[in-house]
Amino acid sequence: MMENGNRVAQVQALNLLNKFSPKCNGLEVAFPGISVEEFKDSLIKMIENPSEITQSSHPICGITTALKVVAILDPVALVKMAAQLFANGVYQPKSFLVSKIKTSKSLTVEQERFGLSPAEFVLQTSIKAFYNPITGYANKPKTVLNNWQGITMPYQIKQFLTGYFRIQLIPAKTFLHSIRDIQKHLSSGNQIIAWTSWNQFKNPGGKFKITQQHYVLIKELKQVDKKIYLTIDNPKNRKQTEEFIFPDDKSFYKAIIGIYPFVKRK
Repeated sequence: MMENGNRVAQVQALNLLNKFSPKCNGLEVAFPGISVEEFKDSLIKMIENPSEITQSSHPICGITTALKVVAILDPVALVKMAAQLFANGVYQPKSFLVSKIKTSKSLTVEQERFGLSPAEFVLQTSIKAFYNPITGYANKPKTVLNNWQGITMPYQIKQFLTGYFRIQLIPAKTFLHSIRDIQKHLSSGNQIIAWTSWNQFKNPGGKFKITQQHYVLIKELKQVDKKIYLTIDNPKNRKQTEEFIFPDDKSFYKAIIGIYPFVKRK
């Protein structure tokens, strides 16, 4: 079931995929280790079930969470981006205000995807490498180098979503948000990316750890007496949602560093 009621855009994206035939500049697609059918089938799954898009073992939660938002709000543009990257290793946007996204040669010949589907691999590693113009993305999860390469700053997520897609950021109290503020955004149908202190998320009352920060999508939030019940879409796995319970609002606010609500641009 399509989230946010954006069923029309989802159907358009799926119809576009049904007609998909890679337009290659060379003799073969940019990712020769991935067949057209497996790429197409995996991209269909991303469009049909955005909540199941995962980072797997890769340290790229920011990119993964952003793509979940795109799959919900602007799936047609996501299909076009994925198709160009798969066919030629380059995405050329129509707007001259943003740069083309070009994947690195080392990724196009990579055989090991470490838990990512073909379409997830093409999109996520290409975008991550693009945002690391000096070091690229080594595709070696759980190594020190890749952990640092995987860091995505909030401003990069905002630039990516608003620059390459028909998506806009809704003004919000990013760091001084209240539970009521978040509930208002949810009731308006906004997609809320939360930048979290993951250790304090898993262990309410615990300490902030700079190496344990994580992006998630907030799906539901309610308060019963003092307890806070938070349902999230966690890019670490393919589960539909996960629920976390905080004993009070103080522990909740420590776990949520900042919020970024997005909606489709009219």
